Amino acid sequence: MRRTLLALTLIAVLPAACSSEPAWVKQEKQAQLSPASLQGHRWICVGMDGKGADPREPLSLEFLPEGRVQGFAGVNRFGGSWSAGEGVLELGSLASTKMGGPSELMDLERRYLEALGKVRGFSLQSGLLRLKDGGGAVVLEFSR
Repeated sequence: MRRTLLALTLIAVLPAACSSEPAWVKQEKQAQLSPASLQGHRWICVGMDGKGADPREPLSLEFLPEGRVQGFAGVNRFGGSWSAGEGVLELGSLASTKMGGPSELMDLERRYLEALGKVRGFSLQSGLLRLKDGGGAVVLEFSR
């Protein structure tokens, strides 16, 4: 009888004990959609349009305080504004320098800036930042 009672108690208690998340897991989940997690890093593009990024010229993005954003697009530097909420991100008009470069890099820059213009959301997991369009499709991926 005691064994049966002990077994039933363990069956009732163990699932509840195992479902409790450690504090670091809760922090990670909270950071995944927090706009504050975007700042303080120089993000390097590792994927665009579902393909790897061009390794010759690392494309970058930095979220600055007071709603400013800046980065490197392959040939030119750019800057503009950004606003975000939990999992929501929008980049305002981006202005860039006007230097010329090889046609393939200029094409890469055009595609990168166009992709940034489509951004409407984000997620962050294990140091990988995914920028998403309005439909939730990943358009750009970045690493720290």
